[in-house]
Amino acid sequence: MSLSNESINKVSIGPGTLLGPLPSVLVSCGSLEKPNLITIGWTGIINSEPPMLSISLRPSRYSYELIVSDGKFIVNLVTASMTRALDFCGVKSGRNLDKFAATGLTPEKLLPDFPPAVAESPVALICEVKEKITLGSHDCFIAYIKDVFVRPQLLDKNGALCLYTTDLVNYLHGNYYAHSEWIGFFGYSVAQSKISVARSKKIMHLISATTREGREKFSSERKQGYRHDRSKKKASRRTKN
Repeated sequence: MSLSNESINKVSIGPGTLLGPLPSVLVSCGSLEKPNLITIGWTGIINSEPPMLSISLRPSRYSYELIVSDGKFIVNLVTASMTRALDFCGVKSGRNLDKFAATGLTPEKLLPDFPPAVAESPVALICEVKEKITLGSHDCFIAYIKDVFVRPQLLDKNGALCLYTTDLVNYLHGNYYAHSEWIGFFGYSVAQSKISVARSKKIMHLISATTREGREKFSSERKQGYRHDRSKKKASRRTKN
C-alpha cells in the first residue's frame, strides 16, 4: 500500500495533552485525623509486576505537600453519582477546608498508617510512593500498589472482579463522561466464535442486572443537583436585585 499527502485528512494543531479518555479519580492523602482529597486526571497503570501506577500533581497543590511528607496515598475510583464531589475536589483547596465534610463523602479506614479511603468509591488502590520525578508543570509520583479493596458485590461467584458493572467516570477534554457502552473484551478479535458468544452473553447479563439501579440513582441525583444549582442562581439574582 502506498501513501501520499493526498491521503492525509487531519490538520496539525501543535503539541498538547489531548490523550483521552482518561480515568478521573479522587486521591485521598494526609492523616486519618486530617485527610484531604484531590481530583487527579493525570494517572495510569505503569507496571504489572509489581503492580504500579503514577499520578501527576502541580507542586503548588496542598495535596502535593501531604504526599511528599507521608509517601502514601489512595486512589479511589469514581462512579457517576460521585461526579459533583469529583469536580468540587478539583477546584477547591483543602488547606482550609475539610473536603470530606464539604462533599458529604465518608472517610473509611482500610489500613493502619494510610490515609482513609472514600467509602462511596467501589474500588480503592492503596499506594506507596517509590519515587518522584520532576517534569515541568507537574511532578510525577511513581507508586507501588500495595493492596486493592473492592466492594464484595463486584466479585462474581469465582472471586473474579466484575468492574464493568460499575458506572465509572472518565475525563475527556474538559468534560466528564460516564463509563461508555460495552463493545468487547480483551482478545475478542481473535477468540473462537463459541467462546466469544458465551462470554459476551455473560457480560451483557451482568451489566443489565447491575447497572439499571445505578443509572436510575445517578439520574435522580443529577436532577437534584440541577434543581440545587437553579435555586442557588435564583437566590443570587434576588440578592443582586
